[in-house]
Amino acid sequence: MLLISVASCTEQEEEQTKMVKVDLNSITEIDTVWICTGSAAKRFHSSDSCPGVNSCTKEVKGITRGEAEKKRRSACNICYRLEEEE
Repeated sequence: MLLISVASCTEQEEEQTKMVKVDLNSITEIDTVWICTGSAAKRFHSSDSCPGVNSCTKEVKGITRGEAEKKRRSACNICYRLEEEE
């Protein structure tokens, strides 16, 4: 059973590295981003299929970046290329 779990993690890590990161500076306040509506969620995502939202137990919904930032959400480091990254 532990081997299956390790294999799943490896597959998920491979999936994450294949994702093309969106340049955070290329999206505006009115562009749609995706959030998990759960109370513990803290990030916004470029896609509703980002591995970062797979564990969401509530609704995943699209809102504007501006709305997400008003809710104190920050960019997901899986799907966004942040300023400090080259």
